[in-house]
Amino acid sequence: MTKSEMTTAMFEEIKEMMASLNKKLDTITSGYEKSGLVFQKEAEEQKISITRAEHQVCLLRDSIEDTMSFVKDESSQFIMETNKKVSAWESSIDEVKQSLRKRRVLKIKIFVFQVLFAIAASFCTYLIYENKGLKENGLKYNYLKAINVETPEVSARLDTVFNIQRNEEEIEKIKRIVNDFNN
Repeated sequence: MTKSEMTTAMFEEIKEMMASLNKKLDTITSGYEKSGLVFQKEAEEQKISITRAEHQVCLLRDSIEDTMSFVKDESSQFIMETNKKVSAWESSIDEVKQSLRKRRVLKIKIFVFQVLFAIAASFCTYLIYENKGLKENGLKYNYLKAINVETPEVSARLDTVFNIQRNEEEIEKIKRIVNDFNN
């Protein structure tokens, strides 16, 4: 039952009490014939009881209005506090979501960096290997120019020394021959 329904019910009770008092007053005046003094005395008592009832109605109305304003103030204060708590929770949730997004982006960046680093490292390794091969091919070419003999036997011997059975002593001899030829 809401407060407005309670207020309406109280006013209805008071109206019924006043109506019953009016009926009693009517029955007293119509049912009995009394002397003027007795009737006036009872009428004054009825008036006093009616004014008391009206005074009680005013007091009840004031009390109800005070209670309703107090409840309204308390409920609005509770709503404000609840809204503050809700907004604080929302902001903390937003901060957590934002930090999770930042972490996810950071993880993606780190992963991409690692992949790029692995690709770059493998490419550098490949280039180092190819550079070594090119140096050896340049050394072979300069050796062939230095000895001025280009036969399949010499080429097969160079492949054996450099690739099949790597012989560092022979490679050093070839380097000395090329250096002597260039100087």
